Amino acid sequence: MAGDPLRAHRLPAASERLLDPEAPEWARCRPLAVSLSPAPVALVHEVSPYVAASTGHGRIARLEASAAHDGALLSLRLVWPDPTRDDRIADLDRFADAAAVMFPLAPGANPFSMGAPDKPLNAWLWRADATEPYDVIAEGYATSRRRPAGTSGLRAAARHANGAWSIVFQRPLTAEQAGCVRFQPGAPSQIAFAIWDGSGRDRAAQKAVSAGLLAL
Repeated sequence: MAGDPLRAHRLPAASERLLDPEAPEWARCRPLAVSLSPAPVALVHEVSPYVAASTGHGRIARLEASAAHDGALLSLRLVWPDPTRDDRIADLDRFADAAAVMFPLAPGANPFSMGAPDKPLNAWLWRADATEPYDVIAEGYATSRRRPAGTSGLRAAARHANGAWSIVFQRPLTAEQAGCVRFQPGAPSQIAFAIWDGSGRDRAAQKAVSAGLLAL
């Protein structure tokens, strides 16, 4: 996501309205086109040589991101093309669509390797086969700890229609719990995106990714 940051527009719309991915209020926010690339799976060689040698993942090439806040809540909307709705795992060779936004919590934390020891990141993870999102803390590949959404007040809503997914993540700007990103209007935050295409057999480190800045 080189170039312009994702700018969060200040909107007075009620939180329940913005949680709807199809809410008309989202038309007031200019979306940012984000180019995605296959995740650099070589980074996970020490943990999983099999995954590090895999190819063919991360075929979702783009998404549109929009952001809004009302001084208390941040809402992030992601839209990406996906002709198949993969929302249940019926067998061992089936995988679910998923999306995440990731926020480094320390300078130098690499979101593509899920952080590193002493360089954690906080991720908001949605899976099409789950009933609610996860608040994740990680310090490297295979270290992710999924916490209930209530840990930080995280919510998410998604819709699949016309060959595309649209999803909104929503969370208070501030969170008291350890390992939860905090936002300050006027201060930019690092942000990264990850998309998993279930029908493309994406899972774990096999995904499409991008990174940039979020400006409140």
